[in-house]
Amino acid sequence: VLLAQRLPWLTGFVGASKFNVHLLEALSQKHSCRMLALASQSEGDGSLDELQRKARAMGLARARSSSDAAVYVQGGVEFHAAPDGRRLWNLLAAQIRDFDPDAILISEDRTFLGLATAIEEAGTGRVTYIAHSQTTLPFGPESFGSDVAKTEVLRRAAGMLVTSNYMRHYVRRWSGLQADVLAIPAYG
Repeated sequence: VLLAQRLPWLTGFVGASKFNVHLLEALSQKHSCRMLALASQSEGDGSLDELQRKARAMGLARARSSSDAAVYVQGGVEFHAAPDGRRLWNLLAAQIRDFDPDAILISEDRTFLGLATAIEEAGTGRVTYIAHSQTTLPFGPESFGSDVAKTEVLRRAAGMLVTSNYMRHYVRRWSGLQADVLAIPAYG
C-alpha cells in the first residue's frame, strides 16, 4: 500500500496526517506500506534538515536519503519525505514504478497533481482518494475553490474515502460522487 499526502508525515502536525499514519501502521500488520509526504510545513531544501532534527529528537534514525527524499521507518511503515510538492509528486511517480503497490491512496492534495500523477502512472483501478476536509475538495460551498477540472480528475479515481458521515453527504450532494466512510481513531 502506498499513501501520498501533501502534508508532513511526523505525527503532531495535522489531524489528517495522524489519521493517515495510523491507517498505514494498522495496514502494515498485513501489508507492506509506504508513505510519501512533505518533510516539513515550510517547503524547500532546508526542510530535509528540519525533518532530520525533529526525527532525531524523537529517536528516529534516517534509513537512507538523497537530495530528493529522506527515508525513515516507524511502526512498520517506510516514510519517504520530500522537500517540496514538485519533488513529492516526482517521487510518487517513481515509487509507483519501483514499489508497484496494489493500492495507492492520495490524501490532502489541494492541487490534485498527486492524484493525476497516480492515475497516469497506475491507471484508475488502484487509486483511491482520501478526503479529510471539505475545504480541500474542488466543489461545494465549503471548498477553498471550485474547480471543474480537478473534480474530473477525482471522478477518475477508483474510489473515495472520507472520515465522517458529514463528508460522505457533502461529497454526494455537491459532486454526485460516492464516498465510503473510513473512521480511524486518530486522537486515541
